[in-house]
Amino acid sequence: WKTLLPGSAGREPKNKVIIRYRKQTEMIDVLNSPVTVLRGIGQKRAELLKKLNIITCADLIRYFPRGYLNMSEITAIDKLVNGQTATVVAKISSDISKRVGKRVTRFLFSVSDQKGNTVFVTLYNQKYLAEHLHPGMTVLLYGSVTVEGVVRRMDAPKIKTEGTPEIEAIYPLTEGVTQASLSKNIATA
Repeated sequence: WKTLLPGSAGREPKNKVIIRYRKQTEMIDVLNSPVTVLRGIGQKRAELLKKLNIITCADLIRYFPRGYLNMSEITAIDKLVNGQTATVVAKISSDISKRVGKRVTRFLFSVSDQKGNTVFVTLYNQKYLAEHLHPGMTVLLYGSVTVEGVVRRMDAPKIKTEGTPEIEAIYPLTEGVTQASLSKNIATA
């Protein structure tokens, strides 16, 4: 680190603003540093990333997605087709009901658009998400659609409650590493 003090030229500065920068040669070394130098990555996380052959910051930056989810193309509920993977934006129109089984807890609710078209949604073992959803809330749903007659269903869709539809990277993973956490680590690098 080299510290520049405005107006100092070897004297004590009159104000206390300190500007710091790294030399370019030091920045190159950061790329070859272990991922543990990054905020949010400790020794345990580094061991998980090592299973993906991510050892240095450069490895993390060069870890490319295997595909993308395009959630930017919104489909109207009345245009949904059986087997289609689609993005739907609608308001939650019912209370979230909870069904408990031996190993699976299902959360059921429906969403409707302005025309009154409805999609029935099922979430599996997502208590945290279900607790944050409530009737009247606008949600973005992305997932596979099942159409049986006039009934439209989405089982275990990806749900966003804020933000805009986007294209999301999908990375190859290993046990203990999620898409969200890996994306956050890559953004940090």
